[in-house]
Amino acid sequence: MSKRTNFFSEILVSSRVIVNDLGEDSEAHAAKLIEVIILQCQDNMSAALPAIVQLIAQRFQREIVTSELRLMLIQVFIVILWLNPDRFFQTLNTVAANDPSTQSTIANFFNQWMTDCELFAGIHDRRVSALGLCTLLRIDSKYYSAISNLVPKILPNCIHIYQGLMKTYQHNNDDDSDDDTDNDDDSVPSEIDDGEDENIQHEDDFLEKLKGK
Repeated sequence: MSKRTNFFSEILVSSRVIVNDLGEDSEAHAAKLIEVIILQCQDNMSAALPAIVQLIAQRFQREIVTSELRLMLIQVFIVILWLNPDRFFQTLNTVAANDPSTQSTIANFFNQWMTDCELFAGIHDRRVSALGLCTLLRIDSKYYSAISNLVPKILPNCIHIYQGLMKTYQHNNDDDSDDDTDNDDDSVPSEIDDGEDENIQHEDDFLEKLKGK
């Protein structure tokens, strides 16, 4: 089985977890796996994006109790937006046209993201949100109508995410200076491993600016 085929098999399994309502913890892990696969495959994901967007939009239509699941679903949308804004908006329009029941959910995605920005924790999740917000700041004018009501919220949320990243970097630097080799989970919550984090290959210049280098 090729690596690409294996990725699509993993997406199928993850989709079944979300569709079959196997518990929000399991669903959040499934959404995380989908996010990681999108980052790894990137351009090879074009054919699968409409199904993924529809899956996430439909899950938003059911009750969500935990912020962890809600944030992971939002994060899948953000990753698609950041990697290719044109493809993101085209996919949203296609899904909404083919499945009218998702229209209100898709329309509310941006508002929910802005509301939940302060809940993103850990380096990776904050980076994804920051890169998505910066994408909105430089978005093509033809998509402006979709986000016009969000404009006053984008910069304040960018600043909030930036401050959170600075605190996290400082926390990690303090840990390094103390030669702390304990690998418990008390340092930074909700982080993916460094190996997975390297899947974001286009953010280096922006992250250097975030770190003030």
